[in-house]
Order: sequence, then structure tokens, then C-alpha cells
Amino acid sequence: MTESLQETLKRGFSDFKRNMMPLTIPPLLMMVVIFILSIIFGAILGYFMYMDIASVGSGTVTYNYWAFLILTIVFVLVILLISGYFTAAIVGLSKEAVTIGTTKWKNMWGYGKKYFVRITLATIISTILSLLAIIFYLPLIYELYKAGTDPTVVFGTPVAMMQLLDDMTIYYYAGMILSTIYYILLSFVIYFVSYAIVVDDMKTIAGFKKSYQMLKENTIQVMWFVLAVTIISMLVVMVIMFLFYVFAWLLGIAGLYIAEILAFIIIIFLVALTSVWGARAYFVLEKRPVFVDEDSQKKTAEQTQ
Repeated sequence: MTESLQETLKRGFSDFKRNMMPLTIPPLLMMVVIFILSIIFGAILGYFMYMDIASVGSGTVTYNYWAFLILTIVFVLVILLISGYFTAAIVGLSKEAVTIGTTKWKNMWGYGKKYFVRITLATIISTILSLLAIIFYLPLIYELYKAGTDPTVVFGTPVAMMQLLDDMTIYYYAGMILSTIYYILLSFVIYFVSYAIVVDDMKTIAGFKKSYQMLKENTIQVMWFVLAVTIISMLVVMVIMFLFYVFAWLLGIAGLYIAEILAFIIIIFLVALTSVWGARAYFVLEKRPVFVDEDSQKKTAEQTQ
């Protein structure tokens, strides 16, 4: 079965509406768990900082650099595993929603348990691939070192960046443009990795190969789909930022709390919706059967007449 981009987005939205409750539970649980762990991490980090300050007052300084490092690594790994678990869950539920038309939230535990390690590895690999964009800034870093300027200070301070010598700005803008192009191309290549892993029960590396193969065989369709979903997501983020501004202006601090709650809800729905869109696009591009409700079929038939 084939669908146009517009049909995929419309029918995917219908799949989401029909299964809104089960589809929103995985991103909700993921954000709640990460929020709780972040509070715990902050409390432990605060304790270590307090002990360092107390040691300074006592005359015996014992900075816990290794404790900070180990704690941070453990925290990041735990967050990655949790994200991988619930990402696998939402992809699995999305697969059911777009193929059989319905899903149950209880099914998420099986998908999460089976695929969370593979999804976590895929996230780590994707992050490493993203970090490779630093290659495009190597000429700038080299020129900064030649000029006796610390690159970390320049990259970390907007004011310092604006004060770059005229003969170095070309390296900065070249790096920025090339890295942006790299990120865009990379997003096309890896977009369907998690879907390949969960939908087709693939290993992590095989998932990357499958995602790349889909791009190679359906270049225009994949690019238009990823761009469409990205633009919609950016528009939603702009709406969230606008809500923060309006509520803060009207209600002050109380408005910020209200805006945060609304943003939390909107992001949960956005994650679930984009996951369903991705699952439907995966099946459509693979020319596999997908669920189409009667109302959607009638509307499509009427439009083609």
C-alpha cells in the first residue's frame, strides 16, 4: 500500500487519536522517572558540594572530582537506559496502532524489556555520530591555537565569539554551515533506526543499515517526511515558548508554573504523535499493509472522485 505524505500525516493523526491514552503513557512515565532521578542526582551532587565546602572550612580540602565523575557517568547511563526502554515501548505501541488499529498500554512492558538495550546502544552511536561534526571546526580550532587563544573560552562565550579576528570568522561560519548540513543529512540517515530495531526485530547495527537503505531507496519521500515532522515539532516548540512568555507576562511566577505544566503535556502528546507518524511512514515506505479506518477511506475516495 502506498500513501502520500499528506495521507500518512492525516491517517497517523487518526491512529494517534484512536489510541491516545495508551500511546501517551510511555512518554509520560519516561519524563516522570527522569524528573525524579534528576532531583535525586541534584541532591547527591549538592551533598558532595556541601562536603567540599565544609572541608575548606575545616582546613582539610578533599575535592570529590572522582565522585562527581562517577556519579555523572552513572546518571547518564541510567537516563539512557530509561530513555531506551520507553522509546522501545512507544515505538512498539505505535507499530500496533498503525497496523491493527488499536493497542494496549500494558504491551509496552514487553517491547521495553526486549529492545531497551538495542535502542540505548543506537542512541549512544547516534550521539557519537553527531559529535563527529566537531571535525568541521578543526580549522578554526587550529587557527585559534596559532593565535594563542583558548578555543574552549571562545566556544563557550558568545561575547568572545563575536570578538574573533576577521581572518578567523570564515573558519567559524564554514564550520557552522558544514556541521548544519551534516546534522540534517545524519537525521535523514538515522531517522528509522529505532523503528527497524523494534518493528523488524533487528540488532542495533542492522537497524542503522536498514534506516540507511530506506533513505537510499526512498530518498525524496524520506527527506520530505523528516522535514515535515521536524517543522511541525519546531512549530510546537515555538508555541510552547510563546505560552511561557504570555503566562509569565500575565501571571508572573504563577504563570511560569502553569506554562511548564502545559509544556509538559504538549511534549508528551508530541512525542507520541511523532512516534506514530514514524511507524506509519516506516510501513508505508516498506509497502506493507497499514490500518485505514472507514472514515479515512471514504474521505480519500470522495477527494479522488
